[in-house]
Amino acid sequence: MVDDPAVCVVDSEGESIESQLSPDWGKAIEPTTSSGKHRLQFEVQVPALGLQTYLVTTDHHKGCKPAFLSTLTVFNQPSDFSCPRPYTCVYKKEETPVISNQHQKLEFDSRTGLLTSMRSYSTGKNFKVDEEIAMYSSAGSGAYLFLPSGEAVPIVQPGGLILVTQGPIMQEVHTKPSCLAGYTPLVRSARLFSGSSVQALVAEIEYHVELVEAKFNNKELIARFKTEMNNKQVFHTDLNGFQTIRRETYAKIPLQGNYYPMPSLAFLQCPGGRRFSIHSQQALGVASLKKGELEVMLDRRLTQDDDRGLGQGIMDNEPSRVIFHLLLEFNTSVSVAQSSSPKVPSMLSHRVGAQLSYPLNVFFSKPEPILNLPSTLRTGTLATSYQTLEADLPCDLHVVSLKTPQPKSVSSPMSLNYGILLQRRGWDSAYTAGQDLKCDTTAERSIDLFTMFKHFKISRAQKTSLNFIHDDSNLFGKREYAHRKEGSGSASKLGIVELNPMEIQGFKFDLQALN
Repeated sequence: MVDDPAVCVVDSEGESIESQLSPDWGKAIEPTTSSGKHRLQFEVQVPALGLQTYLVTTDHHKGCKPAFLSTLTVFNQPSDFSCPRPYTCVYKKEETPVISNQHQKLEFDSRTGLLTSMRSYSTGKNFKVDEEIAMYSSAGSGAYLFLPSGEAVPIVQPGGLILVTQGPIMQEVHTKPSCLAGYTPLVRSARLFSGSSVQALVAEIEYHVELVEAKFNNKELIARFKTEMNNKQVFHTDLNGFQTIRRETYAKIPLQGNYYPMPSLAFLQCPGGRRFSIHSQQALGVASLKKGELEVMLDRRLTQDDDRGLGQGIMDNEPSRVIFHLLLEFNTSVSVAQSSSPKVPSMLSHRVGAQLSYPLNVFFSKPEPILNLPSTLRTGTLATSYQTLEADLPCDLHVVSLKTPQPKSVSSPMSLNYGILLQRRGWDSAYTAGQDLKCDTTAERSIDLFTMFKHFKISRAQKTSLNFIHDDSNLFGKREYAHRKEGSGSASKLGIVELNPMEIQGFKFDLQALN
């Protein structure tokens, strides 16, 4: 977020990179056009487990490209709306709002601003996705029990404010829906990002929810996505991000019995293999009450206690931010996609989930004048980046944890002071890993634990339990003799990490800095 539109972005080598400015609509239900702040977007490339420096500056120098000002299109303009400076606004009513990037296109209803379809450019196919905002009413639900009075009622009606932002890096449809009874519990932003990264292959949906007033008492808000997929009343969710489980909707049980936990992922799959996934940054409840539908609980405000131990209702609601990544995939192998084996995410789906669960950490420091940057680089005062790993890990190898374990007791200090948990993900090979994404697997490229780190060496390692308490009695990677067919033996260090799909292994090791 910046307060001066006359900014440019340079990398740590002083090279200007492309950036985009778009208005900040604020964090409230009512969009603000006079905050004087702007969202700055630019593409970054950061090494795995590493650091990369970028400078945002108003000190323009030769070759520094100013940030691109987004173009704004306004639908259903209210009388008190004014175009934020220094942007240019175009006002429309009937035309269909559309945003797109190199990979896909999203279309929205011009009356409500809600999503209606997705088009994949790689397949040339349109996919109907009707977004719906609805609300359950209940006088019996509590913190633990979900007891709705009936089905959820759609609350969005025509006439909401729609703000379309377009630029070379990000395109967005920001919607303040017009809701029944004259009150609006949320605003919704749908975004597409340009480029060849994982982020560019998904549609980002963000809801800013405010169930903070008494008029929302005993209301439970959902977002529903209605497709034409014949999922035969079956869908899948993840279990704590490590496994998936089959869920089935039964008409013979109450509605609440068909709701399931969704820690981070839910997806529909039709018999032909086409798959629609919702990745979430938060753990939420999910259901597929009708064919081709997925609905996700956004927030709940309940006045009564359900006698399950909390001793009160849910009345301490705060404004919340819920983020989904929608992923549409078409299988490349029908026989594999239709098999009766347990359904698992694709490689691309795993990477989308990791992006949401492990976002980049951003650190800010006092800016340095851009004119001093060349001399700073020459003297080595500013490092261009820091790379922890010798090379990127294979796409199906995931670092679950990297930490310093605690010793069992004060009197028995640990000889191996660092621990790592590695997981080899199981993935569905019927789906591509993502167009233009560089991705190899552990089957194609093995990883040697002793040479994994760039600036450190490991001299000793040991397999251990997942809580780093129970260690293998033998050192991992000790020198053994590998006998060849000729009968002669040669000493070799066995440091290759060997894991089966879906397996997690812990290691303890020591680290020594390289000179």
